[in-house]
Amino acid sequence: MFEEQEKLKGEQDRMSQVRAAYNADKRALVERIQELESTLREREFAHNELNSKVQLLEQSAAQYRNEINFWNGKCSTLRRDVEYQERHL
Repeated sequence: MFEEQEKLKGEQDRMSQVRAAYNADKRALVERIQELESTLREREFAHNELNSKVQLLEQSAAQYRNEINFWNGKCSTLRRDVEYQERHL
């Protein structure tokens, strides 16, 4: 009887240790998941910021191209007008 109690007590102690180890592992896993989720949120925020910057740069580049084309057109027109005036003067 005493041996059975000792055996049960040993089993109970071992189960308590297993349960404690399981809970510790579970806490560590939860903490790691939270850490990864936090990192993911930060990276998504940085990604969205970079996308916004890229869009602004693309808009600026398009605007500059349009402006350059406008001025190239003006220069071409002025050159044509000057050539026309030189021929007919």
